[in-house]
Amino acid sequence: MKFTFLMTVFALISAFNTPTLGDDAEIKAVLTAYENAWNQHDMGQPFAKQFTENASWVNIVGMHWQGKTNIVKAHAVFHQIMFHHTALHFNTNPQITFLKPDVALVVAKCAVEGYTDPSGGKHTAQDDIMTLILVKENGQWLIAAGENVEVRAEAAVNNPIKD
Repeated sequence: MKFTFLMTVFALISAFNTPTLGDDAEIKAVLTAYENAWNQHDMGQPFAKQFTENASWVNIVGMHWQGKTNIVKAHAVFHQIMFHHTALHFNTNPQITFLKPDVALVVAKCAVEGYTDPSGGKHTAQDDIMTLILVKENGQWLIAAGENVEVRAEAAVNNPIKD
């Protein structure tokens, strides 16, 4: 009797902690919300609500920002000075790997339109890859850590692992 009860409890716990197809859709919705906030250049609440309070971010040139407040502030500043006319578009098929039922590793390719950096340098459109860790808190998927890197075509041709 105890064994049957314990197995039932274990099965119920496992069922509630197993990622579902809905989790994939919810994670993709976080990417869509990120993309929409970027493209509307609204680095306020629409952008901020995609992150955990203690999130960590490393940008494309290696700047590290700790905490949602700093991540949002830094993105807002850069959108004012260089990304205010730039759009970002995620690939529709990010790679999602569940490390635990409530922790996901997401590798998402995206295209970023050209921009002018703070020094006046002109940058053409580029492809980037974001690596994100999302966690499920209170039933909502949020970005806990992220890093984006530029895909350099001249380096990609020498990649020994083609995807």
